[in-house]
Amino acid sequence: MADTFTADKMAWLERVQDHPDLPQSAFAVAFALSRHMNRATGDAWPSQATIGGMAGVKARQVRNLIRALSDAGLIEVKSGGYQKPDRYRMVMPERQSIATLRPANDCHTAAPERQSVAVQSGNQLPPNPLNEPFEKRATALSLVGEGLSGSITQAFDAWWAVYPKKTKKLKAESLFARVLKRQLVSIDQLIAAADAYAKSEKVSRGYVMDPTTWLNDGCWDDDVTPAKIEPAKTEPTAAEMETIRAGRAARYRDTGVWRAEWGVTPDLRQSAIAEAGIGTVQSYLDPCAWDDKTRTLAPRNAFSGQVLQERLGEWMKRNGLSAGPAKAPNRPRAKTVGWV
Repeated sequence: MADTFTADKMAWLERVQDHPDLPQSAFAVAFALSRHMNRATGDAWPSQATIGGMAGVKARQVRNLIRALSDAGLIEVKSGGYQKPDRYRMVMPERQSIATLRPANDCHTAAPERQSVAVQSGNQLPPNPLNEPFEKRATALSLVGEGLSGSITQAFDAWWAVYPKKTKKLKAESLFARVLKRQLVSIDQLIAAADAYAKSEKVSRGYVMDPTTWLNDGCWDDDVTPAKIEPAKTEPTAAEMETIRAGRAARYRDTGVWRAEWGVTPDLRQSAIAEAGIGTVQSYLDPCAWDDKTRTLAPRNAFSGQVLQERLGEWMKRNGLSAGPAKAPNRPRAKTVGWV
């Protein structure tokens, strides 16, 4: 085991890197495991917190990525038991030599030939060819997400435009670049998640996380509940109110039912229109609170009460009405239909 440990570990990391169904973050977890593998036994038993810290992912993602590596047949996982870390072992295919693990066109399948060519040409080979592909892959992480080209600054500006809270921009931009460098998520996914968060129920209620907290906690993976979209409430126009009152009056004639919040009865209102005009009635009489038992009108404010006394004082005396203290105006419900 000791003689081929390094070669086996590097070949195993290449298998993880080349696996078509694994994300880049799975390689980060595999590399963290390889750093803790015992040379004699091949086992590793770091905690999930340690793995997450080295790989730059959350504990929940560590569990999912380890499960993905296990499902891909790349590691064996043995439960450690109560309050003990699990044990991990890399899975290598049976082989007779390290060369059988690499494709035919791999640059390391013919190391002796490379050495002889190097001697003839005078070019010096790397001291450890096994490290060459791994080093290239480890440093070639793209800073641009899938589906969106351009610089990090442009990508951040697009994300910043949709995020609902604008604070700590410089720190947020630094964290944004770090997330992309670790390839935890693509730019398109970050922008879509920020847009969904901006339209969520929590944000609509005023609970908005700082952008730095959102990025630090990996909240792009969180499930969000969309905010409920309620139709805008609008006050009926004067013409609509006349239609509503006509419906109420027809109902009143048929059933004798009249609600106090509707104001004075239709016959009193009609006589008031004849006394002072439709404009005065709509502006000052209709908004009054009406008490049918005491036949009292409560204007919406002191000024309205003064106008009522000036323009409809005699009418009120003739009909046995009195003016009470000012109250909030009677505003009809926006969804009022017909006489209701």
